Amino acid sequence: MSQVLNLASRMNKQITIQSPTMTANGAGGFATSWNTFATVWAEITQATGKEIFDADHVEEVQNVIFTIRYLDGITPAMRIQFCSDYYNIRSIINAGLKNEMLEIVGERMDI
Repeated sequence: MSQVLNLASRMNKQITIQSPTMTANGAGGFATSWNTFATVWAEITQATGKEIFDADHVEEVQNVIFTIRYLDGITPAMRIQFCSDYYNIRSIINAGLKNEMLEIVGERMDI
């Protein structure tokens, strides 16, 4: 229990978890819009960073771990907004399978 309390004191960054919604674009197609699923407190830690070399540019890939209190319904189709950055959800880990904490691995998006 003391580990959970210690972690709770480190969850000092507010993040927004967003879910996608497909809406008609008026031209027969669809566009993705994003709606707030939840706004929660998180501990944010840098997981990995690497550079990918493409034919004409270098792309930086940054993975971050967002640790939050357990919240049912989060899926990899969602994304996380922190400040002005967006992160694709790559994996969701129910720490210890105890439904107490989630570790969400996010990959920073270039928008």
